Amino acid sequence: MSAKSADLVIALDGCQVECARKVLEHAGVKPGVHIVATELGLTKKVDERWTEEQVQVIDQALSIRMPRRSFPE
Repeated sequence: MSAKSADLVIALDGCQVECARKVLEHAGVKPGVHIVATELGLTKKVDERWTEEQVQVIDQALSIRMPRRSFPE
């Protein structure tokens, strides 16, 4: 499977430069959901892992922006 054949592609960028979105679009893939961490009040730090609290902020943003779908069981 490739990003082009995926039902939904999520771009998670660390800052407003939006490298993830740009790389995807350069490859002909338009993200269905795009999140920019700094727009959520998070600080991008190179070579550091996200804390549990930061992951929860991103998770909340995703849950708001994700299209509603029903998945087969």
